[in-house]
Amino acid sequence: MKLTKEQEEVVKIDKGRYLVQAQAGSGKTQLLAHRVIYALEQGVNPFEMACLTFTIKAGENMKKRVGYKGNKITIGNIHKVCSDILRVKEILPFNVQIIDEDEARDIIFLLGCKKANKIRNIATYLQRKEKDFDEVFLNKISFSDWEAKIARQYIEEKRKNNYIDYDDILTLCYEYLKVSKEKFFSWIEVDEVQDLNALQIEIVNLLAYKNANIVYFGDYNQAIYSFMGADERAKNYLYERIDKVLELNKNFRSPKYLVEVFNSYLGNKDNNSEENIKEQINSIILFPFEKNEYEGLVNRIIKTSIKSYPNENIAVLFRTNKEVEEFNAICIREGQDVFKISGEDLFRRRMVKSIMAFLSFVGEEEEITRLIYDLKILPSLMEARRFIIQANAMSVNVVELISNNETSLERFSSYIGEKDIVVFDTETTGLNTYEDDVIQIAAVKIRNGEIVDELDIYIDTEKDIEESEKVHHISRKTLDEKGLSHKEGLERFLEFCGDNSILIAHNLNYAFAVVNSNIKRYLKEDRFLSKDRCFDSLKFARQIYKKASKYKLEYLIDYLGLEGVNSHNALDDTRATSNLVKRIIVDSKEIIEKQNDFIIKNID
Repeated sequence: MKLTKEQEEVVKIDKGRYLVQAQAGSGKTQLLAHRVIYALEQGVNPFEMACLTFTIKAGENMKKRVGYKGNKITIGNIHKVCSDILRVKEILPFNVQIIDEDEARDIIFLLGCKKANKIRNIATYLQRKEKDFDEVFLNKISFSDWEAKIARQYIEEKRKNNYIDYDDILTLCYEYLKVSKEKFFSWIEVDEVQDLNALQIEIVNLLAYKNANIVYFGDYNQAIYSFMGADERAKNYLYERIDKVLELNKNFRSPKYLVEVFNSYLGNKDNNSEENIKEQINSIILFPFEKNEYEGLVNRIIKTSIKSYPNENIAVLFRTNKEVEEFNAICIREGQDVFKISGEDLFRRRMVKSIMAFLSFVGEEEEITRLIYDLKILPSLMEARRFIIQANAMSVNVVELISNNETSLERFSSYIGEKDIVVFDTETTGLNTYEDDVIQIAAVKIRNGEIVDELDIYIDTEKDIEESEKVHHISRKTLDEKGLSHKEGLERFLEFCGDNSILIAHNLNYAFAVVNSNIKRYLKEDRFLSKDRCFDSLKFARQIYKKASKYKLEYLIDYLGLEGVNSHNALDDTRATSNLVKRIIVDSKEIIEKQNDFIIKNID
């Protein structure tokens, strides 16, 4: 993409806080990616960079545009970034369920109200008002006493069932950032700022270091998400917190006449009479009418204009698909031919959600609530969620139960005494399980409850370890002196494990994925670790030690009074995990009995 002078100026912004007014067709999406790549080339630390998009899909598109260079950059919508922070800081317990709009709607419908969006907004208003949020962070909304009662019932249902919705994520993250004053990013760009509310803008400010470079992209003429709180107050809030506004005026997508009509409409919003519309009719109709004027629009303007301008196309633009459907029905009734362009979000359809739930189930994710509901095992999403919560309270993972006809804890227990237990851990060049290298792998072998052997090897790598060394403290000198080749190191680990053993790691998913990825790249043999013989001490700890507030290895060692340290050296961490595993073996017996009781009661 060849940049214009004004685009190049935007790409090279490296100081201060800017708003880039970018109308549709101005090349904004490509500029967002260009800025990321340029910042990386200038030496900005990728771990301190954030690209905040309005939707998950936009975040995925950004990752594709940036490519492999963006692996260490935070890219995603603001709710995802906030929820990740809350999880890492352990503000959200592991068993909290984040519910989407459809699930919130189902809860509110069961409470006897059909105004789901309004009730959610009222609930958010009430919760933030009680927390004494500034007025600018509160939804502007009016409501009756009955609606307030339903909203409070919705809040109580969330509390009882360990649910939080998207607004709760923002509320909790704002409170955490405000109190902790912890900062995360020195470089931030925000897309579609016109659709953010003042609280979201403030969260961006709280995430940023004092002298951070923040660039907001958007066009306040395109604000479409006013129902989420995007309004004039948010715009004013933003303008008070930026240093400069830049304009991207050239439109690369739309023809000049269309841009002129649009600008004319925007400049004359209060005077879009039928006469004004008729003057623009050979280009486009911009819809200013209320629903009760649909019939008049068809008969007085569209039919007349078709006769006057037989060679021109006429377009009527709407804000929502529902309005398109209503207008289309009027056209059919009045005998007016029309070509309708509208649709429904495919992923909001119940069948597609069921398919996605099934795919999650196949992938052995813990959440199968929707499948239980859609297969009519239970009559509502709320009851399905309650069943899952009851199962979790008894330490029963429903996916494991359906997949294996037994819980993983019982299966693990059945191997004790029959097989060796190999506890392992790794240190790597980064967090990308598909691309990063294992540079240390340690393992401890337990037989009949006693440690009988240890393995500790270093593996050399050509990858940069400057950033990862800050975590595991493994230097280039250590690898030069002790490092084996990838092939030799991985083969020694597999030989140590043997064929008649089971493996366990703390936070298994990461260790399992990165080891198998390295085996695929460097051994090129079908000798992968099998998930059937691998277990996760983190999951077991969550099932057994429910009163623990955290489940990181370091905390569990202290909580249970075990020997060992969590130093982020693979051998130290493996020894500590071995002591945890030995304790789990002893403490799991009572939990297994509870699991079996729950299974017997719910077997039908």
